[in-house]
Amino acid sequence: MRVVTWNCKGAFHRKHDFTAFLKPDILIVPECEKLSGLAQTFGSTPSKNFQWFGSDARKGLAVISYGDYSFEVHPDYDARHRWIVPLRVSGPRSFVLFAVWTLPTTPSRSYVQPLFEAFEFYMPMMKGLDVVWAGDFNANFVFDRPSRKYKFKDFVELAGRHGLQSAYHQQLDCEHGMEPDKTYFHHHEADKGYHIDYVFSTENVRPQGCEVSVGSYDDWSKRSDHMPVIADFH
Repeated sequence: MRVVTWNCKGAFHRKHDFTAFLKPDILIVPECEKLSGLAQTFGSTPSKNFQWFGSDARKGLAVISYGDYSFEVHPDYDARHRWIVPLRVSGPRSFVLFAVWTLPTTPSRSYVQPLFEAFEFYMPMMKGLDVVWAGDFNANFVFDRPSRKYKFKDFVELAGRHGLQSAYHQQLDCEHGMEPDKTYFHHHEADKGYHIDYVFSTENVRPQGCEVSVGSYDDWSKRSDHMPVIADFH
């Protein structure tokens, strides 16, 4: 099973061909415009489900499934956490996917606060389930400051206590904040890279491991300031 997350920076209708080439089973696309559907790329697997969330038709959160996988919005979804959306995924492997695009929605202007609020709200529902959180978290340990109430380090620790680990960090055995691969380049500049896009999962989703790769700057920087994160669950 392949899960891909890519913040497309808009105009996804002109960029879908590039993500279809990655052959995802599940694709999470922050900053996607509102679309009625997707045209099938020649030779690619047709999309099966397409769901879009947002209030601004120019920029929202899209989730797409392909092939043997389908999904539906989880009945416990609460629109107060509209940029962190739980979906029940069905297919060869069934699990609950939380599609993530964090935006500061309070006067604190914190990107991490929505993660805490959604995680704590959905904790009872997640208990005992196979769970994946994937998307644009807009956060990294390097952005944490002692004066900030909400720190990404604390969120990662909270997620870990409930069995969720970053697949990338497990595979590379690297510390958060020390990632060799960058998933976001500020203003598309190669020397301003940060790792802010993630795939977290519980152990049962990856019984034989998970292989993670990040799209290259040369291949993707002209299409978005984010690089795709590709997670293959074995």
